[in-house]
Amino acid sequence: MQKSKNIIKVIRKQKGMTLDRLAKVTGLTKGYLSRIERASALPPFSTLELVAKAFDIDVVSMIEKNSSAHLHPDIDVMRRGEREEGDGASTRENCSFTSILHSYRGRYMSPILVTFEPGAEREFKHDSEEFVYVLRGSITLLYENETFALNTGDCFYLDSRKEHRFRNGKNGKTYLLSVSFNYRRY
Repeated sequence: MQKSKNIIKVIRKQKGMTLDRLAKVTGLTKGYLSRIERASALPPFSTLELVAKAFDIDVVSMIEKNSSAHLHPDIDVMRRGEREEGDGASTRENCSFTSILHSYRGRYMSPILVTFEPGAEREFKHDSEEFVYVLRGSITLLYENETFALNTGDCFYLDSRKEHRFRNGKNGKTYLLSVSFNYRRY
């Protein structure tokens, strides 16, 4: 997986965008953006979403393990040993994202393994529809003023353009398979 100092700065330069312009578009400060470009780890997922939107790219392409892999255009097979489990976009908020495709370019769906550490709580809102399956553990979903307690084997489908929050109040980790349907291809 490429680190933020590589991918964010590289894409910004490719787009011909200055840090000042990126700051205006994202609402983030120039200093903060400069720090994430120099950091050895990716920033929180919510920050990646803002930056990806400013670049007009899919946020998943910023966290995928090998975005430059030469692949057959109609199939992407990733073997267990090819992905780095738990190597995610955000570890500061006790949540990690693991890419389970080599490349998300040209795809409408974005499958990701999400790991919530005990006590983790994250809010999301992104331009897609989402299907989530609880692989292992328990998690609470808060959506449209309703609370759903979900356990291993449970699943749901939602409009992720609306804010939704996950809370892992249990002692163990919770593992989710999230598949987002993006309204446009990247």
